[in-house]
Amino acid sequence: MTFKKSLPFFLIALFAIIIVSCTDNITGPADDTRTPGKPDSAKATTKNDSTILIKWKKSIDEKDTAFVGYIIKMTGDDNSTKIDTVKASFNPLQVTGLKAGVIYTFDICALFKNGKKSASTNISWSPAYRFTKNGAGSIIKLYETSSRLGSGIDAYDVASKAPKTLSVAHAEDWTLGLDTRNGKVIIASPSKINYKYTGTPGVTEISEYVYIDNELNDTYDSQVLNNAKANFAVRADTLTNYTNLIKKGLVIILRTKEAGENDWHYAKVLVKKDEKNNKWLRGTSPNRYVEVEISYQTKASVPYAKANIR
Repeated sequence: MTFKKSLPFFLIALFAIIIVSCTDNITGPADDTRTPGKPDSAKATTKNDSTILIKWKKSIDEKDTAFVGYIIKMTGDDNSTKIDTVKASFNPLQVTGLKAGVIYTFDICALFKNGKKSASTNISWSPAYRFTKNGAGSIIKLYETSSRLGSGIDAYDVASKAPKTLSVAHAEDWTLGLDTRNGKVIIASPSKINYKYTGTPGVTEISEYVYIDNELNDTYDSQVLNNAKANFAVRADTLTNYTNLIKKGLVIILRTKEAGENDWHYAKVLVKKDEKNNKWLRGTSPNRYVEVEISYQTKASVPYAKANIR
């Protein structure tokens, strides 16, 4: 695993100090016995299936001449461990070389030159697969009701290992559906849309909470998706209710069950708004569509897929 500054093309440059954890002791100048202020409110987000980003509220002592940086200890539930010290500027911090489905815990504490360390803040997270394109390399679309191109989507098609747009003939694989009847644009659990399905719609529950963001990477989170506040249920979100309230996209948090599985897969779906035209639907009738991006956790029962209730 590698720690990097969360900016393009910046490689990590670690301090030349002894690498220790937040609980180890270090000896330093005897005339300075101060302890740095604690970092706080650690949060995380997933960039892709091998990379996550973490950030935290900085120590109040970052400007102190005795301030060295932050000790980052990473522990995975696969027994992997890594400890490094990074500069204050490495916040957010990009962590690469991870494994999807493995839950990593990050303990973060501040360090002074005298070897004194603060108490730590921590966050647990797991990489998830991130999709901006479908298996054919095209943008991910859900088409309007009148289109024959498919008003449903499988967030993760096992065969293509990517999202896939589907018609009502394949409703059993739907994760989400789009309903554009009666002048509305509704994205919903498939069973909430009264289409004439040829099969039983997929099982999907959606959180009552949504985010307003342009990018999935914009949202950092501090708790897991199965947090009780998420209030998952079979539900529908009417996008047209948000048209004049927001300029950005809308992020929906959901959980779904794959065929033959009893456990939930967690996901986050960014519905991208056409800001120029202030509309959710793009293109021309009868094949107008909503464009989405998806973060999906392929390992069941791992509730970390870039989303949380703030």
